[in-house]
Amino acid sequence: MTLNTTGPISLGGNTTGESINLEIGANANATVSLNSSLVRYLANVTANNSTITMPTNFYGKSYVSNTVTMTYLVIGGGGGGGAGGGPTGGGTGGGGGGAGGVLTGSFCFSEGSTLTISVGAGGGNVLGQSRANGYSGNNSTISVNSSVYIALGGGGGSAGNTAGYGFPGQAGGSGGGAGGAIANRASCVGGSATQPCQSNPAESTGYGRAGGAGAATGAGPAGGGGGAGEVGAAGSGAGTGGAGIISTITSGNVTFSGTANFSLNDYTINVTSVLSGTIQIGTQIIGTVGIPTNSGVVSFGTGTGGTGTYNINKRTTSAANNVALTSTGRYYGGGGGGANYGGAFVFGGAGGGGTSGKYSPGANGSPGTNGLGGGGGGGLLYGAFDGCKRSGAGGMGNVILEYTSAVALFRSVTGAVVQGSYCSGGVTKRYIYWTSGTGNVVY
Repeated sequence: MTLNTTGPISLGGNTTGESINLEIGANANATVSLNSSLVRYLANVTANNSTITMPTNFYGKSYVSNTVTMTYLVIGGGGGGGAGGGPTGGGTGGGGGGAGGVLTGSFCFSEGSTLTISVGAGGGNVLGQSRANGYSGNNSTISVNSSVYIALGGGGGSAGNTAGYGFPGQAGGSGGGAGGAIANRASCVGGSATQPCQSNPAESTGYGRAGGAGAATGAGPAGGGGGAGEVGAAGSGAGTGGAGIISTITSGNVTFSGTANFSLNDYTINVTSVLSGTIQIGTQIIGTVGIPTNSGVVSFGTGTGGTGTYNINKRTTSAANNVALTSTGRYYGGGGGGANYGGAFVFGGAGGGGTSGKYSPGANGSPGTNGLGGGGGGGLLYGAFDGCKRSGAGGMGNVILEYTSAVALFRSVTGAVVQGSYCSGGVTKRYIYWTSGTGNVVY
């Protein structure tokens, strides 16, 4: 249909050629305003704060049903960290929780269609004295066009038991880290990664990695949880969580540049200036010197987005001042750190992995970051120094959609949702994301 070139034009009504509602495919008496994105699109008046003139802007206009390409990033809920175990007066560490699996790709979304999303919750944490495995995370999904896109929940980290043996890590989107064992006990393998690249729809790419193995030493170090982009470190090494994957989706919110100082062989950088953007958990860190590849922010120190100190997932390789830093993306799906009896924190992987518990002074494992699907940090052992400490719970997953359009296209978007836009190369990109619960988009 096409609206008339002369005469009256109305928002509603049953007269073909006059009714805007009928032209855009809405019910004749539906409530609509001139600020509706579809009405502005029909009038070809889409600039911010621009005025629509009735009826002139609608003469001769025809609304054509549209199909938009939606890029997506779906992250399952992270697995909870495992608890420590071992005999009284000694003990072992709990494995770090595996990150939620990550699924990426794109699909065509046509006008008149509805998509439904569900964000997976993170797995629960456990108390150190219980010598229990952490709970696995829950799946996140998109349902659209008779297809279901599934990012699997991360595997829970595993525990040590009363006899000082460790348990194997649990399988998940990314596998959980294995519990540590005391000396002269057998070590255990980390959990396997089960996030697939889906064959239907074929354009999906899945990411998940295995958890790290526990070690059998006097310190009882546990393996780190697997990250979406990196295997969790074995307890015989650092036991750190595996790093997630870098994504530039919603890149208007994830880029960063600034300068920093740092010491040699340190996990902490001191950001001295921020030239653009904001630092977040998971922000990629690229330095001209001293910063290893695949580095990202795993936790805040004194900084909370601007200047101040930040912890990163890899040790610096030199001491330097006023080093130029940049970031082009954000890590998603970092594994949790595995705990040990050595008295130090063990960091999770970049992408929201939680830090392990520690003793002297005692501290619980940190939870994975919500919205990044990070695995929870492993819980402290049960020992004579300060008793039992909890592991960290897994972080909530996320569903992120992005599309190219000068205007917001959809009739409704529901749920605990955030929407925004940014400009890239003169093109307007719009994003929608959910960090909990369920929701839908009606086109």
